[in-house]
Amino acid sequence: MDWNLIYKAVEGNINADEIQKLWSKKAAIEGYIRNMGFSTSSVILCSKDRQDPREKIKKDAYAVRVLELMEDALDSLSKNDREVWGWRYYDFMVLEEIGQLITNGYKNSAYWRKKAERTLHRIAERLSESFCFTQK
Repeated sequence: MDWNLIYKAVEGNINADEIQKLWSKKAAIEGYIRNMGFSTSSVILCSKDRQDPREKIKKDAYAVRVLELMEDALDSLSKNDREVWGWRYYDFMVLEEIGQLITNGYKNSAYWRKKAERTLHRIAERLSESFCFTQK
């Protein structure tokens, strides 16, 4: 788990490239949240948890907050941008497939890839602005 990235996102200091990294880690963050109570709710501890309890509480809170911010930022996008973003980060389409769906004419795969990269970067910039705006 890239905690520095999560901390930056919650603090509102995240750029478009980091937004894309954050979204690619969404499943890991959700998995962490599903299991975050496990280590503290066990009756029998097999080994001593080396993590400071205050640090764990901070990480738990940041993980929950970053998912809330991600959801709010996604809601701020237009329907078309949300759809394109979903193709990449929820449907896990490759860039060429996204490029084909964005453009109507036949082009080569390099064109489709570049078109998809630019479109996703533009959407990520909007999402990063939304993260910064939320924190101010």
